[in-house]
Amino acid sequence: MRTRILILLMAISFTVNAQGDLQFNQVLTFTGTTGSTIIYTVPVGKVAKITKAKGNMNGSSDSYDIRFTYNGVKLQHAFNQNGGNRHPIDGTWMKANDYIGVLNWSNISDVGYLISIIEYNIVNE
Repeated sequence: MRTRILILLMAISFTVNAQGDLQFNQVLTFTGTTGSTIIYTVPVGKVAKITKAKGNMNGSSDSYDIRFTYNGVKLQHAFNQNGGNRHPIDGTWMKANDYIGVLNWSNISDVGYLISIIEYNIVNE
């Protein structure tokens, strides 16, 4: 009886197909000192993974406040001049039409950000 159930489960698992395989497309790096804007939107037929989202200071200001947005939601993590640690959005997978943005709350011109994203094509077999 166990053998029959095992064979049945194996047969079912071999017939189940995923939605598609991932194929590496490109690495994207965004840097800037902007105020409030959308930086990247995932195109249809692709997924993306945020590998790094970091605020940095390019000048001599003592403090600044860079925040990232994900689909319009403000992420409550500010960076300081010590560089901070890993941002909570690092490692986040994004589906088609998801987008990431940046807010420079202090509007200081020497405040910057870096976002690194790996983009994948969804390939159907």
